[in-house]
Amino acid sequence: VPLILAGQLAGQAQCLLRLLDDTGAGELQALIDALGLPPEYAQACSAEQVAALLAMPSVNPQSACRFMGGGWIDPGAWVRWALGRASVQFQGGAAVHALQRTGADWPVLGAGGQVLARTRHVVLCAAADLLALLPSRLTAHWPVAPQRGQITQLPASQTPGPGPLRPVSGHGYGLPLPTGD
Repeated sequence: VPLILAGQLAGQAQCLLRLLDDTGAGELQALIDALGLPPEYAQACSAEQVAALLAMPSVNPQSACRFMGGGWIDPGAWVRWALGRASVQFQGGAAVHALQRTGADWPVLGAGGQVLARTRHVVLCAAADLLALLPSRLTAHWPVAPQRGQITQLPASQTPGPGPLRPVSGHGYGLPLPTGD
């Protein structure tokens, strides 16, 4: 959030709405209460509250869970910021085919088994190829499966209205349009 407020990253962190198909606001609030989640973290919203928070009508009114500190950031900008602050060395142009734990290190292996890099920490961002990078003994019980995804960016002139004021997710997701577009 400080990076967004300081203008260092494009994004918004005032709220994220997660639309719910068959759960009413009362049932959702009972679940939030049972989990002991504070109202500063999550709140149940009726379909009418959702429409007001998004400042747009819905063709399929639904209740939602409002995550108070949720939002969105520009992922590419965040990666560039993080790489600039950490002692990380970027190495492009080489496909990673496997990771193999050796003591305290993780050798990063290329197609021919050659070591591309050796590190103590690994962040896996490999989408559908995630499980192929690790030995099956490590992934046998991980609930990871590929899911279809798509992003479409439209100019404001091609949208039927102003778009949502806050990020919203459900069977897809929508983000507020940048100002000036």
